[in-house]
Parts: sequence; C-alpha cells; structure tokens
Amino acid sequence: IPNKAKDPYPVSAAAMLTVASAQTTPVTLPVMLFDPGRLPQETRQSAREQLARIFAAATVKIQWMAADAALRETRARIDVVLLTDAMARRLAQAKEIPPNALGVAAPESRRAYVFVDRVMHVASRTGADPGDTLGCIMAHEIGHLLLHSTTHSSEGVMRADFRPEDLKKAGQRQLKFTPEEADVIHRNTQAQGH
Repeated sequence: IPNKAKDPYPVSAAAMLTVASAQTTPVTLPVMLFDPGRLPQETRQSAREQLARIFAAATVKIQWMAADAALRETRARIDVVLLTDAMARRLAQAKEIPPNALGVAAPESRRAYVFVDRVMHVASRTGADPGDTLGCIMAHEIGHLLLHSTTHSSEGVMRADFRPEDLKKAGQRQLKFTPEEADVIHRNTQAQGH
C-alpha cells in the first residue's frame, strides 16, 4: 500500500528475486489480531481464513494467538491491528499516510495496521466480500513485514492497489504471493525462529 516514508528495509533486488528450491516444510507464524472496533464475527472469521489461506500457499502456517497465550509467547509474533476510522485518521495524519492507503506496516513494532473503514468501502464499491478483502489487506501488510520491504509487485497480494479483478480472485481463493515473494516470506519466517 502506498507509503511516503523512507524504506526501512534496504534490500537488493537480487535478494528479493532469489528463489530457492521448492519449500516442503511449513513454518509457523504467530499472529495476534486486535479488533477494537469489534467487526462482525463472520467478517473477522472470513478475513482470518483468507489470510491463513494466502500464507498457506507460501508454506507458512498462521498460528492465531489469544491474548493470554501471547503474553507467554517467546517467539516474535506479528500483531495485526484493525483500526477504527478515528484511529486510522490519527495514524494517517501522524505518519503522513496517503488517503488511498488501506493499511500500513510498522516494522519497528512488527505491527500491521489496517484501515477497516477504507477496506469496507473498497469491498462495497467493488462488490467484493468484506472478509476476503480484509484478509487480503492484512496479508499484504504482513507481507511487507516479512519481505523486509515497502516495494510492491505488479500482480498478486503485494500489488500497490487492488483492482476489482484482484478482489474477484480473492473471492475465488486464487489471490496469492508471487513465487518469489512466497519463497522470501518462507525463508524470512523460518530465519526468525518460527
């Protein structure tokens, strides 16, 4: 998602395009979901399923953390924060985030922030399933954290902007990371001890 900030992940293009042999051993990624706006359970569950499916295609298993378990967790986890409209406006103003951004990754805190009202507007405007759309945006922002990059691709989950046809693919369970991105995500998750 567009971000004016300086790239906190200086990674060479060669490193991003290095593709190892096929991954066969899944790695686990602990994720904690914060939902202060209390989305409908069905939307939240659909988003979690979409996110898990996208990462499963990269041989990364999402382990959803409960608050009490997260306090005991010693491995580095990723937090996904579903921002209310008021929270999103404050963050966007403080970080100079463009008004068309649907989320932002914060590598310093290993957090992925998602602007829920903006995502719901896109889903409504395109006729896409809200949960599927939310899951894709969550995956996109976590992708930035695991790719150690703010760059975007021309196809798949890491596009800078989701077209209606991308959201249709999401509904058909066909939207995923490129093979190169999936490889880097898998290796980086594994290297972090997951």
